[in-house]
Amino acid sequence: GGYHLICDALNGEAVARLRAIKQRDSKPFAVMFRDMEHLRHYAEAGPVEEDCLSSWRRPIVLLKQKKALADDINRGMRTLGCMLPYMPLHEDWFAALDTPALVMTSGNLSDYPIAITPDEAAEQLSGKVALLLHHNRDIHNRVDDSVLQVCGGQPCLVRRSRGYVPEPFFADIPVEGILAFGAEKVNTFALGKGDTILQSQYIGDLKNWETFSFYTESLDRFRHLFRFTPSVLACDMHPDYLSSQEAERVAARTGLPLLKIQHHHAHAAACMLEYGLHEKVVAIVLDGTGLGDDGKVWGGEFFLCDCKEYRRLSHFEYVPLPGGDKAAVEPWRMAVSYLWHYWGDSARFPEGFPERVGADKIRLLMTMMERGVNTPYTSGAGRLFDAVASLLGLCDVSTHQAEAPVKLEQAAGSEQSARYPVIIKEGVISFRPLFEGLLNDWASGVSVGDLAARFHNTMAFLLLDEAARHLQQTGATRVVISGGCFQNKRLTEQLQRLFAAKGIPLYVPGRIPCNDGGVAVGQLAIAASRNKKD
Repeated sequence: GGYHLICDALNGEAVARLRAIKQRDSKPFAVMFRDMEHLRHYAEAGPVEEDCLSSWRRPIVLLKQKKALADDINRGMRTLGCMLPYMPLHEDWFAALDTPALVMTSGNLSDYPIAITPDEAAEQLSGKVALLLHHNRDIHNRVDDSVLQVCGGQPCLVRRSRGYVPEPFFADIPVEGILAFGAEKVNTFALGKGDTILQSQYIGDLKNWETFSFYTESLDRFRHLFRFTPSVLACDMHPDYLSSQEAERVAARTGLPLLKIQHHHAHAAACMLEYGLHEKVVAIVLDGTGLGDDGKVWGGEFFLCDCKEYRRLSHFEYVPLPGGDKAAVEPWRMAVSYLWHYWGDSARFPEGFPERVGADKIRLLMTMMERGVNTPYTSGAGRLFDAVASLLGLCDVSTHQAEAPVKLEQAAGSEQSARYPVIIKEGVISFRPLFEGLLNDWASGVSVGDLAARFHNTMAFLLLDEAARHLQQTGATRVVISGGCFQNKRLTEQLQRLFAAKGIPLYVPGRIPCNDGGVAVGQLAIAASRNKKD
């Protein structure tokens, strides 16, 4: 496990102080409730969600909120991360307290892994918190709380960690000796023993030394615990990922073969492995980023694939990514990018947008794109969600990962049918008519909630129609989805309904996260398939 930072979930002053300690501006906090009865006062939980909450695994479950706690816990959100006590100590606290709910967030400063020793806790938190409580049992394995949500009655893990790791996945092909290093963000790694796959706990984003040290420490621990000696290595084909660089170092040191695997193929393969699918399927993979075969940034992909190979059938149109990774942190850049891409210098922006962002900054960005300065190209669906969220005034600058798409989902109204057209030509999906419709509707006074709903509807029907077209053309019969964009509960549940109505089998990641936390399992599945002797 690890240390937690804790305060009364009804005390606004305490929650604000906790935000200052965590150096975390707006990312929602998880809340532990005294018991299910009190939880039901504050959130809506169906039978499947209650089963997950009360299971021995005790994950954080994302629920629709119905009664407010302290404002700063999840400001502007309609959902709340909820959990129940899972240690005797938690029961003792609630027995001594009047509050029905405690904020329970990982005991660490922003970007650091969760603290597990008194020394680490003191170094990060001493002088910032009122009390440090230590246990007389050492923590040997650093593990965060697991997170899931229920989509269409199916539990879908968002973060696979405490309570789920190291429970194995059973593979129906030999996986012995394969070590998969995972991706860069929300990293996990995976290793193969006999016919089982052992996936690590959630590691986090490998962007600083402390988290990378946690990664290598966990790799060594898993190899020791499971008496594992690698014979084949697998990693992402992106050379700048720290996980890929670690794989290169291990390959150079040991002489073991290293397979470099395309990011979105790994996403699809993880879902295929979960459901034991071996025939070719149509895979829809939507996320923010991943290196493509052409050297561009992919992320809005339709594949025909199995676990050995893939063929790109169609994709979202390439648009400029001004400032590279900076565009993922500042969604306003993608709003400018899309409109400049379609209308050049005559692009028109929604009322208030230039004032919020700054007309000079918009002009500078347009010049940058025109000259091709620090402007790679992307087909990433995550950047499309970013652009729409910024144009609707929901998020111009993100303070945490996926903030803009989450706010766009949260803002969407209940409308399920109105949508915008798109253009599909020679396998390239252009969103010019979508942006034209959004801007016209905005100017006509359509509400942000309706605009956000129409955008989601457009995406859902596009995915359905494009999948149906590819099934007919390829002869495949099944569709798998994966990628971080499918953490969007509204979009995923809409797809489940639409595909069911058409009688098309749709496979949604459940036990393996659809985000980059599942990439390692996909890498391992692909490596095993390519190693298999026919």
